Amino acid sequence: MQARGVCPNPITFSFVLKVCSNVGDLEMGEKLQTQILREHMFEQDIGISNAVIDMYSRCGSLIKAREVFNAVSKKNTATWNALIAGYCQHGHYEEALGCFRQMQLEGFRMDEITASCMFKVCGNLRALDEGNAIHLQAVKEGLLEGDVVGTNALIDMYTKCNALEEAQNVFDKLHDRNAVSWNVLIGGYSQKGYANVALELFNQMQAAGCSPDAVTLASVLTSCGSAGALDQGQEIHMHIVKWNLLDTDIVLAGALVDMYAQCGSLQKAQQVFDELPLWNTVSWTVLINGYVQHGHGEKALNCFEKMNQDGLIPDAATLACLLRTCGHLGAAYKGEEIHAEIAKHQFLENDMNVGLALINMYAKCGMLVQAQEFFEKLQVRDVMSWSALLGGYSQVGKDEIVLELFDKMIGEGVVPDSVVFTIILNACSHRGLINEGQALFEMMAKSFHIVPTEAHHTCMLDLFGRSGYLDKAAAMIEKMSYSMSSVMWENFLGACHKWGAWTLGRWAFEHALGLDRKDSAIYAYMHNIYHSASFGQAAAELEFTEGRHIGE
Repeated sequence: MQARGVCPNPITFSFVLKVCSNVGDLEMGEKLQTQILREHMFEQDIGISNAVIDMYSRCGSLIKAREVFNAVSKKNTATWNALIAGYCQHGHYEEALGCFRQMQLEGFRMDEITASCMFKVCGNLRALDEGNAIHLQAVKEGLLEGDVVGTNALIDMYTKCNALEEAQNVFDKLHDRNAVSWNVLIGGYSQKGYANVALELFNQMQAAGCSPDAVTLASVLTSCGSAGALDQGQEIHMHIVKWNLLDTDIVLAGALVDMYAQCGSLQKAQQVFDELPLWNTVSWTVLINGYVQHGHGEKALNCFEKMNQDGLIPDAATLACLLRTCGHLGAAYKGEEIHAEIAKHQFLENDMNVGLALINMYAKCGMLVQAQEFFEKLQVRDVMSWSALLGGYSQVGKDEIVLELFDKMIGEGVVPDSVVFTIILNACSHRGLINEGQALFEMMAKSFHIVPTEAHHTCMLDLFGRSGYLDKAAAMIEKMSYSMSSVMWENFLGACHKWGAWTLGRWAFEHALGLDRKDSAIYAYMHNIYHSASFGQAAAELEFTEGRHIGE
């Protein structure tokens, strides 16, 4: 056209710019803008300037799009939409929201496109109040009437903001529902843990004559896994095979493997995985997580090794899971291999979950030097990382170091949690630090507002029992807000035997009988207490009583 000397008109330029937007040809778009400026068309036709902004926005050149936007003297709603949509498309949601607010301040009214973009923005920002306001404005101006795309975006916004009741209300009022309408609602319930509701909606979708697509099936498979609905998951598997979707949709394939793994059908999960035409990070990750979840740590680690051979690396959450598995198995060598892989991808070492898992792994494997070294490298040391390190030292009986680290932790301004106090009170118990233990127990409630749990009371009763302060232990038991467990009574009876406190022993025995009259352990403890106190007749009577109750 131009070779023949024919100059394009504004309609032609707008059309070609649209093509550049669709194919992402930024270089050609820039050349077109230069030519438009040379032909002095930019300010003459608002459609051309809007097309240029849209081209830059959709090609990801948002700075350039903003420059052109700022340079344009004449703007309309479409001008604002071009910039807002670009920010939205490329995940710059805060900028999109700011742009929308400025648009309203300057007196421009939103249209269906603006509303649809802003619903997506508010959903991703979890800006429920802002989204509600835009929803009300859209209804007032009649923008959602007959607009399925905008209404679907609104449903999605409410599901992302965990406002499922509002999402359901909007969905119920929508007459022309399509697969996307069902998908966003089913996916919302599935992601928020309402698996059974999602499965019921799937049944309603089919009854309404709306055919599910790959997105629907992936969400429903996730719900089947969460609900343990293996039979329904297998039915969906049959449809997937019939429609030949596994070869074309890797996300759906991963969801299918995950469904079987979540339902505990690991052999089937492995079979589906083995039959996939392509393995990627997602499919490997769901298989690994399935093995870890059901206690097959060795198989999970073998999967990681094969995945690594394929040149793939799991996400941070799965790596943390694998490291915890190494800690449980005591597989330090494998944990070090995983750490070496993580070190190759430096961004992973900075992930808090991975860092915490590394400390846990080294601590549980007894490699406290390595655990301490990595702990010192952490940019942010929160209570969980301190807890992991303290737990490691406690596990190997380094109670003095545990107490020193606790003081250092408090000195750094980190607020201890319930787990940390369990570790510290346990250390006091092992070292017989009565005064320190009592002070920490009181501090826990008064200074940090932590309600004592059974674990805390167990540590304190153990501390009193080891040191012979059985009256203090009994006084604590009387003040406890919940009933002692059988194990706690048995431990107290053991302390009574150690210190010859037969009166308190009898008191504890009577309480323990109230929990389980057939528990042979409590009879054994009381029998030993009587023998130590030279109460032979009482011991004989106890043996008779025990035989009668256990034989009932």
